[in-house]
Amino acid sequence: MTQTTASPITRGEDKLQRLIDRLGIELCFGQRHLLLSTRLADDLDKKPDAWALASHFWLLTIKSHGDAAVLALARLFETRKDTVNLHALLDCADKTPGLFTTCAPCEVRQLVEKQRRIMAELTPRLGPIMDRRNKVLAHLDAASSPSDWKVGLGDLSSLYERGRDVLNTVSTAYKGEGAMLYWSPERDQLWSDYRSILG
Repeated sequence: MTQTTASPITRGEDKLQRLIDRLGIELCFGQRHLLLSTRLADDLDKKPDAWALASHFWLLTIKSHGDAAVLALARLFETRKDTVNLHALLDCADKTPGLFTTCAPCEVRQLVEKQRRIMAELTPRLGPIMDRRNKVLAHLDAASSPSDWKVGLGDLSSLYERGRDVLNTVSTAYKGEGAMLYWSPERDQLWSDYRSILG
C-alpha cells in the first residue's frame, strides 16, 4: 500500500509562503517604480536643461514608472478571489492558523480580523487607483502626467506602506520574520543609468 501526501502546490503552508513571497515581490516592484518616478521628477525639476533637451522622453519615462507603480498597487489590493492579493493572503492565514509558528490559532484569527479592518478602511482611497488601472489596461489613457491621475503620489506611498505593514504582520506571525521590502536607489542599476544621463 502506497501512502500519498499532499503536493506542495496544495498544502496550506506552501501556499501561504508562496503568497508572502509573491506579494513581497509585487510590493518591491511597485515601490521601486513609484520611487523612480518621483525621484526622476524631482531631479528634473532641478535640471531644466535636461528637461528642455528631452522633455517628451522624460515625461513618458516618469509616466511609465508611475503607471507601473499604480498597476502593482492595484494588484496588491485587488478584491477578486481568483487573484494573488493581500485579501487572499488574509484568507489563507485565516484558513491555516495552526501553521503559524509564533502565534496560537486564536491570535492568528485576531490578527487577520485586525488586518481586514485596516484593509476595509483603505477601500475609499483605492477607487482612484482602480480607475487608473482600468484606464491603463483599456488603453483609455488620456492623462499626460502623474498629476492628472487624480491619485496623489503621497496617497500611493501611504498605500504601499499600509500594504507592507499588512504583509509584514502576517509574515512575522507566520515565521517570526518579516520580508525584506525596501528598495535602495544606491543599488539600482536603472537609477544609476538615469543619474548618468542627467549628468
